[in-house]
Amino acid sequence: MKSMKDRDARLYKFWLEHPDMSFQNIGNVFHIKHRQQVHAIIKKRKSGYSGLVNNGYQR
Repeated sequence: MKSMKDRDARLYKFWLEHPDMSFQNIGNVFHIKHRQQVHAIIKKRKSGYSGLVNNGYQR
């Protein structure tokens, strides 16, 4: 399961570094077929759902 979290973290970081890129293109980079899935991962991370997003400094 770690690899999925790892991928999500990399995807989120990539999204932050490439604000002009569409969800579809980001999905292509990470071999994700559906744009909605990319959006869901980003939304989940943004809400602070994962400790990784704050480098483990979760309140």
